[in-house]
Amino acid sequence: MLTQGNATIKPVYGGGKGFGHKAFKNFKIQLANPYQLAILLLFNERDHWTAPELEAQLMIDTATLKKYVDSLWRPQIKVLKARSVDKSVKDPPFADLTFEVNKNLPKESTKKGKALPKLRYDMGKEDIGAVASSVDQAVQEERKFAIDAAIVRTMKAGKTCKISTLIPEVCKQLSFLFVAHPPFVRKRMEELVDKAFMERDDQDPTLLRYIA
Repeated sequence: MLTQGNATIKPVYGGGKGFGHKAFKNFKIQLANPYQLAILLLFNERDHWTAPELEAQLMIDTATLKKYVDSLWRPQIKVLKARSVDKSVKDPPFADLTFEVNKNLPKESTKKGKALPKLRYDMGKEDIGAVASSVDQAVQEERKFAIDAAIVRTMKAGKTCKISTLIPEVCKQLSFLFVAHPPFVRKRMEELVDKAFMERDDQDPTLLRYIA
């Protein structure tokens, strides 16, 4: 199913000055969802696609398509660029947008003249504030430390763990104390990755490795 799994691609674009350049020998783009890949593959057929055309090609509704397309054209380094026929409209509706490949992507995928090792395009996350709005801030802080401890404990015991396994396991461990919302657990997990308590596997970004 296109709603499950992820994809890693090695792009080829722009000849000698694009991703075909030797500087990008090991460069790759990591996608969090196969729908992102399906969207990008369509640009092998045509340079431009409107939102309604993408919707028809992928046979999904507008709201579902939007979250996948947004993940590719809203980050700081964009895979896709969007434009509206009427440039006078500041914030055009999604249905009025036309998308194309970001021709400057090879140039933007460098830092200080060196090619980045990879780009990762994640899906937007659920609004954590909405989930936790009814919880007192002091209690939330206490829960944060409990969740961090459970994540580290689980990773230390197994050394490696899939994200799809880790989050439910942590929620289960904490169920006798409080209801741990999966989006908040994921946020804590991402912060622990940033703090180098664990890292994503280079070959499989859904697999975490504990750092002793």
